[in-house]
Amino acid sequence: LMASGDLFYEKLIRVLPSLSDKKAALRIALDVEREVSAYLLSISLINAGLAVCVGLAFWLIGLPTPHLWALFAFILNFIPYLGPITGLACSALIGLVVFDGVGHALLAPLAYAVLIGIETQIVTPAVLSRRMEINAVMILLALAFWAWCWGIAGIVVAVPILVSFRVLCSHVEALAPFGEFLSQRHSAETPADL
Repeated sequence: LMASGDLFYEKLIRVLPSLSDKKAALRIALDVEREVSAYLLSISLINAGLAVCVGLAFWLIGLPTPHLWALFAFILNFIPYLGPITGLACSALIGLVVFDGVGHALLAPLAYAVLIGIETQIVTPAVLSRRMEINAVMILLALAFWAWCWGIAGIVVAVPILVSFRVLCSHVEALAPFGEFLSQRHSAETPADL
């Protein structure tokens, strides 16, 4: 969408027969663009915060080139599950190579694990829960499915595809049951209400 500019919107409006269809399609396309952009911006800001924390922690530990580790953590954290595991493994390996004692060497992976744990269990859910409103189980299933289909590239695009589909479901009446299945339980709802 970004690369094509307004071409996608122009073609979308041109091919649809009625004015109401054109308005609905344009509304869906703009909502998808807005939701995916908000998701990517939120994830980028969270990853930048994590990168700063990793860089500072590795600087305090005495690991060489902490700014490169910060950049490494920023980039890897865009890949769900595999990115943090890779960063943890690399920090453990480098810690063992750089430091003499095993205790000191384990500080790097320990700091990385603690920071990733805080980010994945507290920060990201708190920031994204209000924004995305998607069932966490569906996110996990989408990640597994797209990883199976496309590997790492599938993992990277799984959540944006899921967000796009949820937006589509919210606009198309026939897809409303799928949209309900994808969404989180509203706080006012209790299991008895279901």
